[in-house]
Amino acid sequence: MRADYHVHTEFSDDSDYAMEKVIQDSIARNIMNATMRNYYTLLRTITITVF
Repeated sequence: MRADYHVHTEFSDDSDYAMEKVIQDSIARNIMNATMRNYYTLLRTITITVF
């Protein structure tokens, strides 16, 4: 299983990567598990698993 456990999104002050785009890119790259980590926000960590 391919995974990426550290992706910053638009909810982190150091990134503008949209959460929807993270999911789309993960599916396109056959990444089955992506964990989005965001700093300086209430929305800190989200893990998405694709089946």
